[in-house]
Amino acid sequence: MRPSRHDAPVAVVLGRRGSGKTTLVKSMLHRFPRVLIVDPEHEYPGEVCESLSELYGRARTERRFQLVYRPALGVAGTDELDAIDCLAQIAYNVGRLLLVIDEADRYASQGKNTLPYVRLLIDEGRHREVGLCAIARRPSRVPKDLIENAGWLYLFHTHGEHSHRYLASIIGAEAEHLASLQAGEYLEWNERSGVARRKIALGPRPSGQCVLQNSIDPLKNLKKS
Repeated sequence: MRPSRHDAPVAVVLGRRGSGKTTLVKSMLHRFPRVLIVDPEHEYPGEVCESLSELYGRARTERRFQLVYRPALGVAGTDELDAIDCLAQIAYNVGRLLLVIDEADRYASQGKNTLPYVRLLIDEGRHREVGLCAIARRPSRVPKDLIENAGWLYLFHTHGEHSHRYLASIIGAEAEHLASLQAGEYLEWNERSGVARRKIALGPRPSGQCVLQNSIDPLKNLKKS
């Protein structure tokens, strides 16, 4: 996943907990000078914004940033879904950035409609130079339109015959290796260059992380603009 003047990346990172997804994404973020991160598990570095209003103001005025929005823990309700879609709208309006949505399966799944502004980023984000990176545990919990429009797939250890069949329809026979991948191993698929098997070193998880809860701020006035 690399920034490009001609085509903002759409990437999906899939795999079980502890397989290396977060480590991989963190290793890529330095390539992007402007990043917004949805971080429900409190795992990403950056400057935490306590509201979407603060995040929007800073993204509009700062040339370089890595801004983190941490939704309240627990089951995603209507307010949180509105907030995530509003964040996607902020990304679209501001332009020239990468939006990272960790635990993306909290906010959408197959059989449900993709959030409207997330859908807009999938379809039209390249015109605003906005990339989208979604991280989840299983493909069955990620909207098909997101996976099927991704230019990059990073596939860690994945369970399930149904998941393997579905991913095989995109990346081919290499999907048969997904069940045997060890922690840190993944298949990188790019629509131009095909499949490569790679590995990333996993370090110890930090302890004593500070838990910060964000207030939900759907920016209703922005939705009307």
